[in-house]
Amino acid sequence: MKNLSLNALISFTLLFLLSNSSKANIQQIECQNPKNALKVVFSHKRKQAIITKINESNVKIKFAIQRSVGENFSSKGVVGDLKTNLDYNSSKNELSFTQASLRGKNYFMKCSFPKILKKE
Repeated sequence: MKNLSLNALISFTLLFLLSNSSKANIQQIECQNPKNALKVVFSHKRKQAIITKINESNVKIKFAIQRSVGENFSSKGVVGDLKTNLDYNSSKNELSFTQASLRGKNYFMKCSFPKILKKE
């Protein structure tokens, strides 16, 4: 009985450590729709997502990750004086870029699988 509980404790500890370490990576996704392309770098540990490229232009637009579940995240930031949400769904590999304004833009894009840029 003691062996079983010890094995369960070790398994739980390993699972916990592995699940936390997978969230510590800095990852990059490339997303596009027929009109636009974005390159996004994100880290769950740092609670940040950054758009680094829009079409062919290099940019640096920061978003604060408000909520993350697994590899999915929802983040908020400001683009062109408009409140903007950046949401990533890893199971569908989709990114949504939505702005809370009548003159704002909304993009829904298909993405590449996340590529690990750096392990933390």
